[in-house]
This record gives sequence, structure tokens and C-alpha cells, in this order.
Amino acid sequence: MDSLIWTRGREDWAHDLVVLKKSQQPFLHLPCIHTELLEIRPKDIPVHFDAWIFTSPKAIAAIQNDQSLSPLMAKVRQAYTFGIETSAAAERCGFDVERYTEVGTGEEFASALCQTLVEGAVVCWPSAREVAFDVTVPLQASGIKCIAIPVYQTKLELTHSDGRQPTAQEVDVWKKTLSGTVCFASPSAVKSFVQTLDPRNNRLGSVLTARCIGPTTARACRDHFQHIEHVAEPNIAALVSGNL
Repeated sequence: MDSLIWTRGREDWAHDLVVLKKSQQPFLHLPCIHTELLEIRPKDIPVHFDAWIFTSPKAIAAIQNDQSLSPLMAKVRQAYTFGIETSAAAERCGFDVERYTEVGTGEEFASALCQTLVEGAVVCWPSAREVAFDVTVPLQASGIKCIAIPVYQTKLELTHSDGRQPTAQEVDVWKKTLSGTVCFASPSAVKSFVQTLDPRNNRLGSVLTARCIGPTTARACRDHFQHIEHVAEPNIAALVSGNL
């Protein structure tokens, strides 16, 4: 039977499970990434800046987790974001959020910020240690100082939903039996999935459709899957429903 193969991490599972159950589709959770928070050193935090920029809900969760940042979060309220989940997380945190609704990638986000922010502006970007697109480069080229602070890192690790490592036998069975649609919310999840299941060199590359949250993730699938699609809006509901 075809299934929706869900690759988001275990830390997102409580939220994602609700959405998946509502879809009434058969699904299999194979989390491919795990988020680890990094220590935020006080010397890394700028003393003065004009606004935050956020490209991931995980970055917002990370700075919320660090109590030493509470005064700074109370002082600097302006935040620029894109994506429904990231914007909603920033709003729940109490930021004054400006969301770019027509933006779906880091490149587009950087371009929109260059049109919005004035030359000489200073922004703080809590981010992953390794990012799909470095927004600091186009911002700096436009005279906007962007201070990137790594606050979490993504560990590539395909596991069972409960965190157990799959056996070699289980991996072999998946290679022979999985069918349907595999959903990816990041290039990191793609990398982890292909490291373990190697779809380019077995039937999975042709029988699975890779459904991606955006074009950057879709590009990561090109060498591994014959059938690739990306959803119309970069959010989890669209990724589940297949709203293209």
C-alpha cells in the first residue's frame, strides 16, 4: 500500500502527528534529522541591532530556551520572517512580525529584506550551524549588516519514530517495499534519507515521489528521485495535503 513517508524530526512529531491524522492517509514516520541546541555565548550577541530575522521555528525555540536572551528579546521586538510556521512561532514569542507572504526560499527572503531595510541597518539572524542559503551575503552587499548566530545544529540520522536505530534487515525491507510519497521539509532531511536508503541505486528512486516544501529542497532531490514535486506554500499542512 502506498504511504506518506514523513521525515521530519522527532521533536516535531507531536505537532505533525495531529496534521497527519487529520489527512486520513496511511503514513510512516522515518525521522531523518535531529535538532541539537548549541550554546549561545554572550560575546556572540550584538549589543545594538535593529531587528531579528528568522528562517526557522527551531531558531526561535533555541533563543527562547536561553534565559539570558530574555532582556534582549524584550528590547528588540521587530522581526522579519517568511513561512507560516516560522511567523507563527515568532508571534507566539511576542515579536512584532513582518511576514513576507510571497517568499518561499532563503534567496527570495534575502532579496525582500534588501528592498525593505535601509542601508546601514543591523539585523541579528539566529540560525542553524549549516544553512541551505547564507542570507548574510546579499544583505552585506546591500550595505545591511547581518550578524549570524548559530543556535542549533541538525544531526543527520534516520531512525524509527521512537528513536531506535534501524537494523540492516529493516533497511533492506524498506528498500524493497516502500511506495508512495516521501515528504521532505529540508535539504538536510533529503541528505539523511538518501545516505541510508540510497534511492538512486534501487527501486525507491523510481517508485517514490519526493514531495518537497520548496525549490531548494527539491533541488536536493534531483539526483536521487525521478518524480519530484514541491508544494505551493512552504508549510507543513501543504506538505501533507500535497497542495501544489
